[in-house]
Amino acid sequence: NDKWWGEKPLLERITFRQMEASAARAAFKNGEIDSVGASSLTAYKDVEGTADSEVRRGQRLFAGGLNMSSFRLPVEMRKAIFAAVDRKALADIRFQGLNWSEELPGSMLLMPFSEYYQDNFSKATEGVEAGKVLEEAGYKKDGDFYKKDGKNAKFAVTTFGDDPVSGAMAQTLVQQMKSAGIECTIDNQPDANFADIMGNKQFDMTFSGFTVGSDGTLATSQYYLKDNNDGEGSDEIDKLIAEMGKIQDATERNKKANEIELKHMKEFAMMGTIFNGPDIFVVKKTLANWGAALFGSPRLNPHMWSNIGWIKE
Repeated sequence: NDKWWGEKPLLERITFRQMEASAARAAFKNGEIDSVGASSLTAYKDVEGTADSEVRRGQRLFAGGLNMSSFRLPVEMRKAIFAAVDRKALADIRFQGLNWSEELPGSMLLMPFSEYYQDNFSKATEGVEAGKVLEEAGYKKDGDFYKKDGKNAKFAVTTFGDDPVSGAMAQTLVQQMKSAGIECTIDNQPDANFADIMGNKQFDMTFSGFTVGSDGTLATSQYYLKDNNDGEGSDEIDKLIAEMGKIQDATERNKKANEIELKHMKEFAMMGTIFNGPDIFVVKKTLANWGAALFGSPRLNPHMWSNIGWIKE
């Protein structure tokens, strides 16, 4: 951009390549690319020890893992899934072998280290039983699964790419749901289909989520306003969101954000939190200012793009 008004960048061009995860790791080991994500066990073990590389890790600014924001499932199914999932078992699979542990997160809005954080998922699901939710919605247990109008209580979890860890999480979820009387199937898609499937909401549930910022205000509107969810939500919650936007004090505003999220989780069960997780990159040692960076990431701080370059020998 010849009209760029900020600091002159060190590089003329930064190129990103979209590849299947396994192909990207092979390209990194062959010296075709300079950095690769390694936040899963499979990826980490595959590229660990690559010549002239180093591991850069930190906290990932992410929340999610139980994304049903397509609203293809009826609300009683979403509530039952929230109640039936064993989040710790899924998180343990996700982090196995990564030398990473964390408390189960409970918010899509804020990281657990935030002064405003509140565990809304645990509060929303406390005392809720999946079977009771389905029975109140007219389902009856018939064999292994609950049924209504001759059809099983059923959904698909969509996974992307060839990562065995994602596959193991999906298989575990299938068993967890079966124990609760819910039939779960696995829909595995190529990595290249991620944008289309997510953008067009062609999924029942995915293990995906979103970046977390330092303030819950904007995310509350993004996630929980009816207009941003094809009309799914309530006028009451929309009113609370409007009230939140008028609060100047950050503490009180984020308190209101938590109140809204808790109410939405209880009533609509749209997005649940399984993990935050680590941000792990394996990069060439001489690549400067690229890797785990919390709020200093170039995605969050556009000035950081100017600093990416190569260490002078």
